[in-house]
Amino acid sequence: MKTLQTHLAACAALFFSAFSECPAQIPTSDTGEISHKIDYEPELKIILENPNFEIRRKLLVEFAERIGTTDPQNAWLMRNKIMNQPDLLSFASSLMKIWGRDQPLKAVELTLTNPDGEFRMFITNAALAGWASKDHFKAMEWASKNLSPFYRRTALATIGQIWALKNPVEAIEWGSNLRIEVERVFYIAEILTTWTNTNPYEAVQWASKLPLGKFHDLMVSQVIFTWVNYYPIMAVEWLLSTPEHQWLLPATLAKWTKFDHLAAINSLTNIQDQKLKLSCQIAIIDEWAYFNPEAACKWASTQLKDEQITNAIKTTIGNWAADYPLEVLKWAQDIKLETNSSAPMEAALESWARADFKACLTWVNQQKKGHERDIGLSKVSDVLMETEPRTAADIALSISDLALQKKSLLNVLETWKLNSPENSENWIKNHPHILKLLNQ
Repeated sequence: MKTLQTHLAACAALFFSAFSECPAQIPTSDTGEISHKIDYEPELKIILENPNFEIRRKLLVEFAERIGTTDPQNAWLMRNKIMNQPDLLSFASSLMKIWGRDQPLKAVELTLTNPDGEFRMFITNAALAGWASKDHFKAMEWASKNLSPFYRRTALATIGQIWALKNPVEAIEWGSNLRIEVERVFYIAEILTTWTNTNPYEAVQWASKLPLGKFHDLMVSQVIFTWVNYYPIMAVEWLLSTPEHQWLLPATLAKWTKFDHLAAINSLTNIQDQKLKLSCQIAIIDEWAYFNPEAACKWASTQLKDEQITNAIKTTIGNWAADYPLEVLKWAQDIKLETNSSAPMEAALESWARADFKACLTWVNQQKKGHERDIGLSKVSDVLMETEPRTAADIALSISDLALQKKSLLNVLETWKLNSPENSENWIKNHPHILKLLNQ
């Protein structure tokens, strides 16, 4: 009897031990099927504690893709544990792309339960991208019927880009039949971007054969501006070989300048039309100036002539002078131009006066009597003449150089007469010597 009891006790202990070691199980359907519920939160917690945001987001994407394949519903519930918005977007977009591939209707319908905004747009597009990887026609049909205008426009473009990787001609022909113009333009532009990345020659040929007009120009521009970011030499060579599209050269070379201004400059030797060449030079100078305004200005002074140099310098050093005025003023004192040597100083002080009037005025008042102070006073006067014409006129009067004084006063008085003729006339009466000066 004792042996039997001992045996039964041992069996019971073995049973309960085995039961306690089994993972928790929950029913997943009315059919009685069960699945293991795995607690992923500790793993997610470890990922979110990683201080390196690039590594953290890479791990989040991998995590979402892995559990999205096996347990997307559980993964979706865990999004509430992610407080950092970029982290959440990385996780949710990756999850929805997998879920949209495997259970498209469930995934896309779930995204619509989110509040309106960019997050909803991104995850909806991610789910549709997953769906489109298997059936772009059904994804298109669902997006067309179930999304409101803004969401629909971006969704169709997202699906179209995936379609374009397989058959760009078919994708673009489908989009050409969209009835709403803004959706059609947006969709085709995105398709052309994808097509250009894979086969720019085919994309540009398609775009260039469109009927002449605004849509033609927009689509050719889309191709060229994408192309130059990937294969600038080929893009520029194509433009040089098609005279009817060379109006795009200045903007194209400006984009190339962001990456390699020397290569963009070298391509100018292939441009025969001097007017077009000048436009390209100015475009290069303007873009180059964002990175090295001093070098861009010096190059401009060797390539351009007379008024062209003055205009280029005014445009080029504007941002530089607004942010680093004292640095620009020192440079402006040293640079030597054959014509209008005051142009750099004038451009610098004008830009500074418009960006930070008080600081500029303080600097001007601290300068000794002379050319630089006079230029500063004239630019300060120019800035004030619309809002405080009386003060602007008084400042102009303090300019020691008579020619510059006269020029500044005329500027102020002409503007003042337009806005308040009676007040301007009264000021002139109180300064009778002004008439003599203006009539010289």
